[in-house]
Amino acid sequence: MSMRFYIVIVLCYLHEVFAEQCKEGEHAISGMMLRGHTFRKVRSLIAFECHQACYNDFRCHSFNYVISEELCELNNRTKEARPENFVPNSERFYVRSNKKRVHLGSIPEFPAETCREIKASEEGKANSGNYWLDSIIEGKTVLVPCDMETADADECKASLPVCDTNAICQNTPDSYICACKPGVIADGTTC
Repeated sequence: MSMRFYIVIVLCYLHEVFAEQCKEGEHAISGMMLRGHTFRKVRSLIAFECHQACYNDFRCHSFNYVISEELCELNNRTKEARPENFVPNSERFYVRSNKKRVHLGSIPEFPAETCREIKASEEGKANSGNYWLDSIIEGKTVLVPCDMETADADECKASLPVCDTNAICQNTPDSYICACKPGVIADGTTC
């Protein structure tokens, strides 16, 4: 038998076995993977072990299963949060975890990049409120109000100041402007 035939047989078998192991709302998407968001790899003979590994780690929102290597790739994002990273790969299948998971941006150990990413991760059902983001101040995670109607952050109300103490912060759509207070000269970031 050719190697391709063997792989097709294994894929069909794994798809059937895994389909029985999925919880409500979960399903395997064969031939696809989420690229660039793997935080841990686990050796696994069957995909159910991937599901268990994902379930036991609060950071896990989805996983890829590498069929040819019997390897789980636990992801800290979903295809909904990062559709640009959901790509074809014939040796893998992708599963979104439907467990009661830690929501993206809800704790400082699991920050999001943007409010828009949080909204996408929750399939548009995120509530407005304070979320942890790691893109506002380079190298820092800050608590920021997110308006989920517009998916915009109010950087001026971040838990750490984004502007110099001698500057006034003005929130703008998808950004902010720092302007030095009257009588102070500089670039707004440093006055």
